[in-house]
Amino acid sequence: AGMRVLFEKLKAQESVNAAAVATLMKWFELLWKAAKMIHYCSTFRVGSYVVGSVTQKQDALLDAVEVITRGDECLIEQSLPVILDCSEGCIAKVEILIVQLVTNIFEYRKCNWSLSSSLSASISTLDLAPGGLTHICDKSITDVYENLSGADTFTILYLFNILEVCVSLSNQTLIGQLEGYNIEDVRILKHVLALIVWIEK
Repeated sequence: AGMRVLFEKLKAQESVNAAAVATLMKWFELLWKAAKMIHYCSTFRVGSYVVGSVTQKQDALLDAVEVITRGDECLIEQSLPVILDCSEGCIAKVEILIVQLVTNIFEYRKCNWSLSSSLSASISTLDLAPGGLTHICDKSITDVYENLSGADTFTILYLFNILEVCVSLSNQTLIGQLEGYNIEDVRILKHVLALIVWIEK
């Protein structure tokens, strides 16, 4: 708070370059976000994130996602708001970050119902274009669903929980092994999977 007051006072002085102060303010905000990210990823590349190019910021965030998704499921879920907050206004396509999250949590067998629901809720709050949502759907199928050989019903249900949100928001049909499926098909399959899970319990 003290730093912010100082910057505001500097900004009010006509002799100070307003653009320079605005840049300092932006760096301060990014440093604050980076400090929260370090709690979940001690190797987070703060310098690249704060003063780097859009590509460098994105790479720093993707590297952090890689580290975080190898950890505890509860910490992954807790980190979601921080990851998305750090991405806001810093990377061109947030769907790239979402795809990395989805791919990793299934590849590393970290997904559960709570994490799946939190990720779905996060996606629904993002201002993603239909193309971005379609990208998440397509990659979730080609990179996750089609590689779930021998996966249990629970895991498939978790993925369909995420797919339901993306298809609902984008109004697109699916590709690959789920080619032509629409939102109603996805919901029916999800209900069937939920019933199987209930029976298995």
